[in-house]
Amino acid sequence: MRFNFKKTGNTFSGEPNPGPVPHGEIGGEGEWDRAVRTETESGIPGPVSPRGHLYGNSCGWLDIGGGTKIDLSNVWCLLEAVIDGVDILALSVGPNEPSDVGFTFLSIYDIAILSATRAGILVVQAAGNNGPARATVVSYSPWAIGVAASGTDRVYSTSLLLGNGQKVGGVGMSGPSLGSEFFLHKLVLAKDATKQNETNYNDIPSYIEECQHPEAFDPNIVQNSIVLCSFSQGFLNGTSSLAAIIHTAKQLKFMGFVLIANPNYGDFIAEPIPFRVPGILVPSVSDTQV
Repeated sequence: MRFNFKKTGNTFSGEPNPGPVPHGEIGGEGEWDRAVRTETESGIPGPVSPRGHLYGNSCGWLDIGGGTKIDLSNVWCLLEAVIDGVDILALSVGPNEPSDVGFTFLSIYDIAILSATRAGILVVQAAGNNGPARATVVSYSPWAIGVAASGTDRVYSTSLLLGNGQKVGGVGMSGPSLGSEFFLHKLVLAKDATKQNETNYNDIPSYIEECQHPEAFDPNIVQNSIVLCSFSQGFLNGTSSLAAIIHTAKQLKFMGFVLIANPNYGDFIAEPIPFRVPGILVPSVSDTQV
C-alpha cells in the first residue's frame, strides 16, 4: 500500500479573508448591532512566544436604525486596545467601497487607526471585503499596512496503493511513507492489534477501532505497520479526535494510519489538514468497499 501526495494547479484566486497478509505503502459577518469583547489568555494554537498573549476584540458597525450604521463601535474597540497596551492591531473590518466625498483616508475610522499608529502600535488592515472581485482594495490609509488574503485552486490528492495495485483515494496532507512506491508495508486492522490480555478494551470503540489510546495496542504488531482505524461513535459525539490518532501513531511508531468511514455511521466530513505522520482519511463508505 502507498499514500500518494501531489498537488495540481498553478494559479491562485484572490479571496478576502493521515490468507496472505496485505501489504502496502504510503506515498504521497456580517454586521453586528453592538461590539462584543473577548479575550484569550491560553490555548493559543501553534508556536508562539512563551510570554505572548492573544487579545481578540470582535467589533462591528453600530446600527442606529433606519439602515444607518456608523463606525463608533469599531473606534471604541480601537481605543480599548490602545488603552490595554497591545503591540499589534490586526483589523479585518473596513468599508466595502471608497467614500464618494472627501478623502478616502480621512474617515473617523481611519483617523482612529492613525491615532493608534502614533501611539506606537503596528496596524494591519484587511485589504478589502468584496471577495475575489478585481479592484476591491479599500485599505487606503498610508499609515496602515494593507494585507490581502488569497485562496488557492490547488488540489492535494492522497491515495492508498494496495499490494494488488488498486488505489483508494482519500484526503490528507502528509509526507510519504518510508520507501515511497518501492517498498510496501504491512496493513493491520486496529481491532486485530489490541493487547490480547486486556479485556477492558474489547467493548470500547475508541480503544479497539478509533486508535485513540496507544496503551490498547500490541507494539510488536503495529510498529512499522500501516494501521486501519475506523470512524465510530467517539468521533460522532466528539470524544475522539484525529489528534489522538496521530499521537498514538507517533508513540507506537506506526508507518502510517488510515481513518476509514464506518458503514454503521455513514460518510464523514474530512478536511485536508497537515499530518505529522503519513496518513490518509477515507471519508466515503463506498471507497472502503475494496
